[in-house]
Amino acid sequence: MKEVEPLLADTEGKGPFFGGSEKLTLAEVQAGSFLLRILSFAKPEHGLVSAKLPTLLEQVPRFKRWAEATAAHESVNFIYDEKLVADKMRAKFEPAPKV
Repeated sequence: MKEVEPLLADTEGKGPFFGGSEKLTLAEVQAGSFLLRILSFAKPEHGLVSAKLPTLLEQVPRFKRWAEATAAHESVNFIYDEKLVADKMRAKFEPAPKV
């Protein structure tokens, strides 16, 4: 909160991307797939990330706006199958069957 939120101060009243850009910047290109997964894994139907995430995001409104805009951008999510990826991730974390 102390580190990232101030970096997004110049987005207020401007575009949602880094520096107030209307288009994706290198910051979104680099972080987009990570943000997309974190936001989707936090949904109750997936339950892969703490259910506290939405509450925590309310404390960092600039970061939340930036993360959601990045994850919603077509060039970030066009090949992302949320359910498939979440199901595969959940399977990775399931305990191995005892023999």
